[in-house]
Amino acid sequence: MREVSIERTAYPRLLGNIKEKELIFRYTFSSEEFSLVRDYGGNILSLAVRLKVFDHLLSHNLPLSEVPPPVVDYVASQLGVPSVSLKETRKPRYEQIKIIREYSGFSPFTKEERNKLEAWLISQAEKQFHLVDLVNEAIFHLKEMRVELPSFQRLLRLVSSALHQVDRRQSELVNQSLSKDEKDKLDSLLLSECQYQRTPFYELKEPPEKPSASSIIKEIQLLQRLRSFNICFNVLGKISNERIKHFSEIAKSYKSNELYDLTPETRYPILLCFIYMRIKEVTDNIVELLIRLWNEMTRDAEKAQNDYVLKRDEVKEQSEELYEQFLEIIVESTSKYEIVDRIFDLKSYEEYKSILEMIRRFKRPKKEKYFEALSARYSFVRRFIPLIWEHLTFRSNTSDNTLIRALEYMKENLQPSIPELPVKDAPVSFVPDSWDRHVFVRQRSTRKILSINKRMYELCIVEQLIDKIIASEIYVSGSQYYSSLEEYLISKEEFTSSREDYIRKLNLPETAEEFIKQLMDELQERLDYVNQNYENLKPYTKVSRGSLSFSRIEKEKVPEEIERLTNLITARLKPVSIIDIIIDIDKLTGFLEIFEPVGYRERMTPEQKAKRMTAMLLCYGCNLGPTQTERSTGVSATSIIYMRRRYCSEENLLKVIGHLSDCQHKTWLAKAYGDGTGFITDGTMYSAPKKSMHTEPHFRYGKGRGVISYPLLSDQYVALITQARTWSYLL
Repeated sequence: MREVSIERTAYPRLLGNIKEKELIFRYTFSSEEFSLVRDYGGNILSLAVRLKVFDHLLSHNLPLSEVPPPVVDYVASQLGVPSVSLKETRKPRYEQIKIIREYSGFSPFTKEERNKLEAWLISQAEKQFHLVDLVNEAIFHLKEMRVELPSFQRLLRLVSSALHQVDRRQSELVNQSLSKDEKDKLDSLLLSECQYQRTPFYELKEPPEKPSASSIIKEIQLLQRLRSFNICFNVLGKISNERIKHFSEIAKSYKSNELYDLTPETRYPILLCFIYMRIKEVTDNIVELLIRLWNEMTRDAEKAQNDYVLKRDEVKEQSEELYEQFLEIIVESTSKYEIVDRIFDLKSYEEYKSILEMIRRFKRPKKEKYFEALSARYSFVRRFIPLIWEHLTFRSNTSDNTLIRALEYMKENLQPSIPELPVKDAPVSFVPDSWDRHVFVRQRSTRKILSINKRMYELCIVEQLIDKIIASEIYVSGSQYYSSLEEYLISKEEFTSSREDYIRKLNLPETAEEFIKQLMDELQERLDYVNQNYENLKPYTKVSRGSLSFSRIEKEKVPEEIERLTNLITARLKPVSIIDIIIDIDKLTGFLEIFEPVGYRERMTPEQKAKRMTAMLLCYGCNLGPTQTERSTGVSATSIIYMRRRYCSEENLLKVIGHLSDCQHKTWLAKAYGDGTGFITDGTMYSAPKKSMHTEPHFRYGKGRGVISYPLLSDQYVALITQARTWSYLL
């Protein structure tokens, strides 16, 4: 059974140092509870304490003798009876538990309830992989079903057993779905022809190289190799994505011989999940390399454009100076012959010719230089872009599939023998205005397209494709991070089966028409309120260009005592090196040891690992960059990048965050801040330069589209990672 501490779960427990705020919140009687206790014929203090402890713990496992004295004292003060130490006696205990069950509606955790919970846990374990999360879901499920909680260790055994059964059943399912030929292919990954030769398995684990045409081609070849196994992954549809990712991470952390030593029932599911996830990861790598390469190309094009502008300004200054000299000559000369003589005394014919050529060369708009620089890189793009069109499949997340049709049209005309694209049936609506004159040759009067520049048309497709992939308007089949939006949703079967339950919990109407009517009624009610109280609301609202908006609330003045205290604290806090902070925290918590290598195990001393990990955390945590960090720490930029790729997996980062959070919550300072029930939040709008499905306008932040973030700041945590939501979702 996997071990987990009760502190990491939502299992209710009594703390020794209960604060007054928690006493009032949890142990204050309602009028119904007070009447129930007063009508009891026995020891009302013991019944009252047992009732409120059950209300907190949802079980009767804690003896009255172990209830903290502050709880007993507070309950006794409400009843107006003396506070005494309580002892358990058999008969009153059963009698009081029966009264509490009748009052609360909770039933005991019997054998029948245990069987129901086991069946429910197995159904949930197929979707939920993490032990702690499944324990928490079981607690909430029992509370919803009005069933008392079993002891923590018993609940943990039931959850672990359910996870083990699901693991074993799914492993058997995977093994049964694989043919002997497919199993032989998987085993061949772990075997090498020579004793000291690397196995094919290591080659499949290699991370991508720096962005280049050759690195994209290499990743496409790796994708072809992974697909060449021709293994059917349909059986993985019955396994949760979290479990598939976990099996894949296990495969990366093992050596070939270690995997081969596992039993077939364990080895084949791990390898199958590894191949499945690697196909997705390599697909993502290809898309990311394409995006980074294109960004480099556009930066170079912008640099060429900026250099052109600087040279154009120099030529303009030179020509203006020359014009001024010409005017002086014309004004001061007495004859045209003198003008000609003085002009040619100023500069030679060849110099004037050179200046004229320069003026004509820098007469073009600056944006043309940008497109000219992009066009010059077309031969470089052609080294890998046909392979991307061939091996990656792009689909639209929206009803607009013009770009997808343009991509298919481009595939049909990839042959180098076709210099210009046929105008007939060519999708053109996706081309932005800035690209139009470089892609098309149009008739001046009718704006009819006469010809299409193949080079610029394909480059425009690449740019628009990247923009729409980032905006989630286009997805890549077989990808993990650039997949279809539907893959992030629950299945239709699961939604249909849970719909009524969700509607009941959220107290929503049954149909969309009823829901819309409810919103319209609420909106009408608020509009009526604004109309009736418009004069009173004037100081807080304003109307600009026909739009109603709210005025900003005036900032409260900070008291002088707080400013004085802030200055005193600032004066006492001396500057400390971030590297020293990382080293000290590692000595206290040992969090650097949690970073385990992804892939094969490293032969690195603890001192080397600590030094390189510290440099890596400084580099990416402070956004210094590998080169600058190398100058500051002496650790090479190559080692920093290597440590990030090998050690900073998503799973490792989540483990470290959880470990540091647990360590912080054990300190006395964390308890001094508060209990974590209070927090503050404020929204910040981030404008989006390009139109995206995730952006919408919002009346509170003026015109324009964007996304809004709501970071949370509590006395126990800071939520730095937030999800982007549309305005309608937040409203």
